[in-house]
Amino acid sequence: MVRKFIEDMTLVEALDNLSSMADLDVENVKKEKEASKEGGKVTASPLRWLDFDDDEHTIENIKQTFQALHNYLKDIYHKDKAKLMDLEVQQGVRAMMLLAGEAASNIDKYTDILRHGISAKKAKDLSEYKGLQEFYQKKLLKKFQKVADLKEFWEEEWGESEEDFLNIEKRGIKDLESVKNDRQYELLYLKKEDGKRFFNHSLLRHIKLVVDFDRIIMSDFYDDPFIKVQKVLDKDAITSAKQIKKEVLGHTSKFFKRYDHFKSSEFYTNLAYAVYSLILASSHHNLIEEGGKKSCAQYIRDFMLFLNDAFVSGDYLKFDKEEFEELDVFIRDLMMLSYQLCAHFFIKVGCKDKGIGLVNQLADKELPNGEKRIPRNAQHLWSSFFDENEHLAAVIRRYPNGPVFKTLDNFIDKERYKSFDPITQENYPRALYHLFNEELNISCIRLPSPTKQSLITKATCTPVFKAFINAVRHLGHNQRFLYFNLQDRTAWNEHARCQAIEDLPKDARYSDFLEVCTIAKDTTFYNQTEDYAGTKNADDFKSLLKQQLLSGEECGFFYPKNIAIKYIETFVENCVELIHKHIFGGKKALSRKNRMDFIEIFYNFFFLKIIDLEKPTHMSFSCKDSVDTGPATYAGFFAFVKLISEDSEWSIEEEDFFMWMMQSPAITYRERPIHLERFNRSVSALAVLNAELDTGRTKILKDFEKLYDSKVFKSLGVREDID
Repeated sequence: MVRKFIEDMTLVEALDNLSSMADLDVENVKKEKEASKEGGKVTASPLRWLDFDDDEHTIENIKQTFQALHNYLKDIYHKDKAKLMDLEVQQGVRAMMLLAGEAASNIDKYTDILRHGISAKKAKDLSEYKGLQEFYQKKLLKKFQKVADLKEFWEEEWGESEEDFLNIEKRGIKDLESVKNDRQYELLYLKKEDGKRFFNHSLLRHIKLVVDFDRIIMSDFYDDPFIKVQKVLDKDAITSAKQIKKEVLGHTSKFFKRYDHFKSSEFYTNLAYAVYSLILASSHHNLIEEGGKKSCAQYIRDFMLFLNDAFVSGDYLKFDKEEFEELDVFIRDLMMLSYQLCAHFFIKVGCKDKGIGLVNQLADKELPNGEKRIPRNAQHLWSSFFDENEHLAAVIRRYPNGPVFKTLDNFIDKERYKSFDPITQENYPRALYHLFNEELNISCIRLPSPTKQSLITKATCTPVFKAFINAVRHLGHNQRFLYFNLQDRTAWNEHARCQAIEDLPKDARYSDFLEVCTIAKDTTFYNQTEDYAGTKNADDFKSLLKQQLLSGEECGFFYPKNIAIKYIETFVENCVELIHKHIFGGKKALSRKNRMDFIEIFYNFFFLKIIDLEKPTHMSFSCKDSVDTGPATYAGFFAFVKLISEDSEWSIEEEDFFMWMMQSPAITYRERPIHLERFNRSVSALAVLNAELDTGRTKILKDFEKLYDSKVFKSLGVREDID
């Protein structure tokens, strides 16, 4: 259940253990203990040091955690005493010692709940803990300069005290493990309906302690992969800027000729600044590697912010309400330029090479001595993806936790993080791949939730996304956008965003050009937990699946207005039976893994059916931030189409593209790997489908083809978008 004890525990592992001990929660321990009895494990468990089957192993891990810290401090003391004069190092060491003290106190407080064996000796009585404390008191404190006690930055910056959080609700971010696991980080941006926040004072203090401690070990990580992320983003920014500029620069000549006439226009001014920023973002002189004082990534951010400001300006809002054909000719040109800029910002391809290289490096794909990789056959493809993902996650675990540092950034940069608005917070959309055949030519776009939210109960669609739908409307014939919303509309923390997105097509300006289909991917049914965990009978499971899909909004589903429920009902009935027959051999009992694979496979067929009925020109699979659920879905759908297409063999480039789609958003935006269960869920279902197609491909696909417009299913292909 736990990672085996390692004789030479690393400092990062020790810090992980300390944080877990200091944040120890009785309920989490009980859950983990129950899962252990059943042979399972709580997802992303922070209790790696706790072995329910071996008291001695647990005690040994606690000892080694304290010893690892002691060894590191001795190393600094004996080999790099100059470091001890650095005030930040002193602050970090003090943070570490506070954390160690909290950890020991918590272990002793919950001794009886953890294991009876530990009760024989308190954590604070361990020689390793006493040795650490003695070394700190007798050696390090003598070397430390006197560090002035600073007022806690969060009290000064946020104006909130511990008393404000005495009645904190269960809903919220309660401990450091929640921050490290990065599950609901959006709550750090939001306020409750009563104006209070979703975290408590002690959490802020704990984050500050951990970051202070991490600072003193950062110098030991010269090969930290996240140092390269800024260069990856910078290269992507300059490539994106060049792509946008190439498409729109020819439309700017008329725009700049009328400066004197429109210089007082807020809309015009913001567009002008957006164009200037775009030009600067496309200059190689501004690359980090070229020593640019302001990077290409910073200029592309300026471009996006000016563009967004243009779409909230008073004169744009006035023009947007009028009939387009009745506007002045120059105003129409101005509007069209804004739509061109917006459209190409959303559908840019950017640069993937450096991002793919970083993912390959972390996944250990590089071969020695110039050896060339060869494509893997289907039998080994999926297991290789699992192995690569495991290796990548293990490598990243060795470095300080990215989400913790990002959380601290949020608190420090208070003005920038007053709301949760992924697109304006540098989580940009981009084109990924095309679905095509004689009937379809669809661009799939990576897109985080295009909403802005300050209160948990209220969200609005961002101006730049509304402008993008206007661009779809004005720039092409019969252009339509299909938005697959993967958030859970029944969840308290996602309902407002779902509502804002689902309401947008009800506006007459967008109704013919935007369709929203909500298919929740985090419900208890989807995860087969709680009431559904014991549904092993196949007929009962199939009945529940059909019921979920046809119950619509109350179960987390929302369908486009022009799709009659009868089409969905017929498809669901037939598709569920075909999956049971062909993929699961008509088994009467389905394990939980079987059921989870079943749902994932069905969703891919269902996505294709909605596409079949809507026939859009653009689409996205979007969760709150397109970091975990979104990538697992759009990468999974790419692989699904590969599996059912005539060109089902994978090239090396497609293997790399798949892993890049899965991992790049989490690595570059949150400095961590994709959540493990999202990756495993998607790849597991694809492996199951692949295994059955290998043995009965022609028969299986012929039966499924009957559920679709034959021109859509037949000859369907998928290709990566390239510059």
